[in-house]
Amino acid sequence: QPTGLNFSAPTASAIQLNWSAAGNGAGVSYSVLSSTAANPSSPAGAVVTTSVTFNTFLSSAGLAGNTSYYFQVAAINNNNVPTAYTAALGTSTLANQPTGLNFNAPTATIIQLNWSAAGNGAGVSYRVLASTATNPSSPAGAVVTTSVTFNTFLSSAGLAGNTSYYFQVAAINNNRAVTAYTTALGTSTLANQPTGLNFSAPTASAIQLNWSAAGNGAGVSYSVLSSTAANPSSPAGAVVTTSVTFNTFLSSAGLAGNTSYYFQVAAINNNSVPTAYTTALGTSTLANQPTGLNFSAPTASAIQLNWSAAGNGAGVSYSVLSSTAANPSSPAGAVVTTSVTFNTFLSSAGLAGNTSYYFQVAAINNNNVPTAYTAALGTSTLANQP
Repeated sequence: QPTGLNFSAPTASAIQLNWSAAGNGAGVSYSVLSSTAANPSSPAGAVVTTSVTFNTFLSSAGLAGNTSYYFQVAAINNNNVPTAYTAALGTSTLANQPTGLNFNAPTATIIQLNWSAAGNGAGVSYRVLASTATNPSSPAGAVVTTSVTFNTFLSSAGLAGNTSYYFQVAAINNNRAVTAYTTALGTSTLANQPTGLNFSAPTASAIQLNWSAAGNGAGVSYSVLSSTAANPSSPAGAVVTTSVTFNTFLSSAGLAGNTSYYFQVAAINNNSVPTAYTTALGTSTLANQPTGLNFSAPTASAIQLNWSAAGNGAGVSYSVLSSTAANPSSPAGAVVTTSVTFNTFLSSAGLAGNTSYYFQVAAINNNNVPTAYTAALGTSTLANQP
């Protein structure tokens, strides 16, 4: 009777049974019973396959994955009489190796890996290796996380932002034997979405937007959308300018005066995938500072100051300071009168005769932010006529 039954490493569709000849010569044949029944020689209706071989092994192919098969062997003498069959020995084919690895859209802290069961039944479990090493099953010292799940997906949370992670999956059969791991598949978490958008003081032609890196490293780039539309990522036909920078600020020049501009920022990870854009933040360029201050002929009680709009539209208002101090915006205690007008002139009446008055003008934008005041310009009322 044969002895020492054992198996070579099974696959998902084949099992090789081996045995010892137990002193039988080379011309002895062997009858091998195989079945999913635990006792192939008494299978209670299960299918039994009988094979005869002169080898001391038998390779059974075309088997179902993740299925237990049992084997018995008898030696046949030269009168064609078999010995008793050995006690049954069983093992399981491997489960099918998972296929079709892919990722759901990652976030800054989560990656979900998905795969196909490849024909495995619902009770098959899967072992997933995850690491920043490109080959998690041979990580060269990098940390590897091992997870086991009955799902065909695994969601890994608490990951570092803008970091590449690699994954391999193996299926575990009902003997706890594991398939080979799949080829590694990697992706990157998103960078962290920028926060804290704010503006440096705008000018009439430039706006500087600033933001916080929100924990992103120095190598992260940022995509900035700017537009006169209130939502640059959905501009309804308005022009949108896209800029990419490694800084945490962007200075936009050549802008129109007294015009509202809106900005959104996204961080771009090392796979060139951007975060969602931030909520839009807007501000206005300043109006243009008035120029060309001059006076109409004064009287003994009135002075009319005139200025050029310097390209400002009709809806821009102007703040005018007037005082007997030579610098109305720094009057050292002197009385200052502030007037606001949509005109490009201001007539000041009720003034004292033969008295010098000084004037400064600023234009006010549509955010109610004034330009710097012009340099002061002064003149005197006439003396009273005798």
